Amino acid sequence: MLHNRPHQYIPGATVRIGFFGSHGGTPIYEDEVFGSLIEQVHSTVELLFEKYLPEEEPAPRGTYRLGTAGGHGRPPRDAVHEAVLNALAHKNYDSGAPVQVSVFTDRLCIDNVGRPPRTWTVGALLGRHTSRPNNPNLVAALRSLGIIDGWGNGVSRIRMSCMEAGTPEPIFELRDDETMVCFPMDSDSLLTASITHANAINAAPVARADLPEVQQTARARATQQDTSLTLNDEKVLAMLDIDGRLTAPRIAKNLNISESTVRRSFRRLRNLGLIDRVGSDKSGFWQVQ
Repeated sequence: MLHNRPHQYIPGATVRIGFFGSHGGTPIYEDEVFGSLIEQVHSTVELLFEKYLPEEEPAPRGTYRLGTAGGHGRPPRDAVHEAVLNALAHKNYDSGAPVQVSVFTDRLCIDNVGRPPRTWTVGALLGRHTSRPNNPNLVAALRSLGIIDGWGNGVSRIRMSCMEAGTPEPIFELRDDETMVCFPMDSDSLLTASITHANAINAAPVARADLPEVQQTARARATQQDTSLTLNDEKVLAMLDIDGRLTAPRIAKNLNISESTVRRSFRRLRNLGLIDRVGSDKSGFWQVQ
């Protein structure tokens, strides 16, 4: 996969990008990305943000390019980069199928054949977990090159990038032999008039049924103590579960709430035994129980 033409030796060792507008079926236009794994990651992200999701005023009526005039028209570039890298690093290359990147008017989905251990649920994937690569030799090479850290932090980095950018959290789905991540986008900020289809299906992503394990535990513990958590409490807990060194000011900025609200959440979560402070206020961190 680090060869400059891996598709000559491994069938399907490419990335296919398609723009489907507001409906599925045949893409309105598409591209296929070739080259080494590193080149595929770079070229895929460049194509997505320059051709499929350009940061500009909406294109003239009659074209198919997407605009981003206000709203969350695009997911964070770092998050998309990490998602494409994860898909290529963990793909089942025996399948002969390329990684597929599908762009709709309201979401960007990255789908690859290959998934974590079958005992894992989406909740386990979103929580803390060890690195369980499908391609150990490939991941070891990427780690040696400094491209990945090998600690199983890819999903956490994707979620944190979205939180920091103020965009919706991506939706992860595990199928029998596939892994998909979808980045919801604000359809009001995208050019849709020229691609509306008479029989368009509802393209909204399906809400994730599996909650991260930490949130399931939090809700259960709050119920046991005849209390409840606010939405802000759950968001604060989710952020601390990703990075326990986050400070109240940083969380407040990311969630667009006051620092006092964050500190109240700290107290409630601590009283429920869901988090604990390790070390000093200045140099310590929050540990999610």
